Amino acid sequence: MNLRTAQEAAQLLITSGKSQQVIAERAGVKQPTISRILSGELKDPAGSILVKLNEFADEVAAKASAA
Repeated sequence: MNLRTAQEAAQLLITSGKSQQVIAERAGVKQPTISRILSGELKDPAGSILVKLNEFADEVAAKASAA
């Protein structure tokens, strides 16, 4: 797993076309939490959120590189 900040992982997912709602569902949080992460308002989310965001970002990045 690549280790990114929560903001980096969320931004990668947004750039790849994922909606904040889809990201939130995969991370197990509500959409406003993803918005706060992207805006920099929430800089240090729970470790479990960070892990889920990075796993999802790795999955999306792997699919993109395989295409």
